[in-house]
Amino acid sequence: MTENQLFNVRLIAIAKDEAAYLPEWIFHHLSVGFDSVEVYVNNTSDNTWELSSHLASLKQVSFIDADPTFDEFPRYAQETVYKQAFVKAQNDKCTHIMFLDIDEFWISLDKHLSVKEFLTLHPHKNIFSFNWLCKFNELEFSSIYESEIVGRYMRQVKTLFSTSIEIEKIDVHNVCAPKEKYYFSNGNEWSFPHYHKNASHIKDPFFNPTKQSIFVLHRMFRSELEYVSMLYRGNPNLKDKLDSVFKNNRHGYIGHLALQKAISFDVSYLTNFKNEFDLFLKGHGLESFMQEARRFVYERYKQTLSTIRQCDASEFDTLNRAMKNITQEEVRIEMDQYNQKIRFLAKKDTIAFLQKAATAAERIDIKLAKDILSKALSLKPDGKYMIDKMSKYEKKLAEK
Repeated sequence: MTENQLFNVRLIAIAKDEAAYLPEWIFHHLSVGFDSVEVYVNNTSDNTWELSSHLASLKQVSFIDADPTFDEFPRYAQETVYKQAFVKAQNDKCTHIMFLDIDEFWISLDKHLSVKEFLTLHPHKNIFSFNWLCKFNELEFSSIYESEIVGRYMRQVKTLFSTSIEIEKIDVHNVCAPKEKYYFSNGNEWSFPHYHKNASHIKDPFFNPTKQSIFVLHRMFRSELEYVSMLYRGNPNLKDKLDSVFKNNRHGYIGHLALQKAISFDVSYLTNFKNEFDLFLKGHGLESFMQEARRFVYERYKQTLSTIRQCDASEFDTLNRAMKNITQEEVRIEMDQYNQKIRFLAKKDTIAFLQKAATAAERIDIKLAKDILSKALSLKPDGKYMIDKMSKYEKKLAEK
């Protein structure tokens, strides 16, 4: 019996405004052996649904409306979708399942090894944890099919697992299955003291930040323009508690990470993938679709910049944290102007507060009122009202 008969492997993702990236993501994972792909579409404003029409002939690719689930379970929508998808995969007789985001790619450096061929190497193991490799060398709308990937292995994992095992919990990065063992792509076992939230981080001594033949490529940054564009989304897991119009779980662009690794691909392997992907795009009439999808990313980037101009002080921490290490001039200009505005308003509010405090204090203690007002004057030495008020305080104190 061949691996195609032994295994039926499904890939599942949740997508929001990711039309510019879905074609490559779908093509890649079908090419590396996933039997079916399900895309749960959430609150999308771009042309993602149009893609479902273009790919209608691919019966192994499905687009599913996830909005009802996100509306009903806003705090735990992602985990709820995963649970529903898991049950569906069992009913569809899938043997294995994996959850990835659209910026995550299952990669094997061995050009002959598909996901099902990988499973044949480990027939009695049910849960596999693949390290993230965060990609750093990004250009606008660049492909994963490059001769070299520069990035860093991270402690986070993504999980491929059997649908036949007993599962207590499905999380974004891992699954809780107390009766099972967890394995890396090389077949080595790893463990954690207890199943904490997501069980997403590999602890020492199991973490090995060296070259691995199979991993999940994570394009969490992409180019600066795309990164800034994607900030205008909010955190999807906190829909009912959003305190920012921007993603509040980003801590800056690539520059804050070090220990970069270079991963090389076989040239003929890459050439074949590129050629096949071009045929995929043409065969499904996706050229104009891709142009429109990328236009959406550009427009959202402009929307991010215009929104920065309108933000108040409540966005100060989120924006400055997320925009750290961004070098694009127009972004830096907007951020500099925003920060100047917020500092000016903060200073103005502080002066007004101190003025009120001085007025309240003068009824009981002129010296205290003078001390408070002097702090306000230090922020605005040419304030005529405060200068006149200070003169009155000094006169009253001299009369005592």
